[in-house]
Amino acid sequence: MRITGGDLSGRKILAPSGLLTRPAPDILRVALFNILKNRLKGSVVLDLFAGTGILSFDSLSRGASFAVLVENSRAALEKIKQNADKLNLKDKVQVINYDVFKIIPVLRHLYRSFSVVFIDPPYALLQDPEMRLKLFDLIRSLYNESNLLTEDAVTMLRYSKGDSCAEEMSDSFQVLRRRSYGTTEFALLARKGLRIVLGTKHPFDRKEKRKQKKNRKEEEN
Repeated sequence: MRITGGDLSGRKILAPSGLLTRPAPDILRVALFNILKNRLKGSVVLDLFAGTGILSFDSLSRGASFAVLVENSRAALEKIKQNADKLNLKDKVQVINYDVFKIIPVLRHLYRSFSVVFIDPPYALLQDPEMRLKLFDLIRSLYNESNLLTEDAVTMLRYSKGDSCAEEMSDSFQVLRRRSYGTTEFALLARKGLRIVLGTKHPFDRKEKRKQKKNRKEEEN
């Protein structure tokens, strides 16, 4: 696994052995960061279920100023710290060993406003109806918490291809982009009513826009 762009492009990242983490594949990260490229410079990143930390390290390589990584696996935490040291990024990361679902009170005390959020939970978590709702409530709570996220903050949610996460979250958020690669997919979410400028258009975006326009017309009729 390697960083796909920016000042540290090509640098390798250490990962725990086994199936403990599920790092985002290169092709997905290239697509993701091509979309986010105009928003990363100087941004503060929040990385929940951080795993290897690859999303944060790729962000820092591409111009983000700081990243807070939340992970509760000790093996993953050790690799994150090793990677930060190896990449000379120790001063640009804060690693928190904590339960993601209890993290908001901790984040309040950091006095930082995050403009990019990565949420990359285990697929098994999303397959549990109770935990699924708990995760969706967490995302809503992050946006409702005063000063925790910037007004135009963008959140990436990753899930298995074919999952209805994006549709289920569209009642609370605008879905800016969706992409799928192999067995995985991600959606980019933001507050409703804002004009968010992102990079890299794609045929999928035009298809989604036509679908949304059709749905609005049907609702009006």
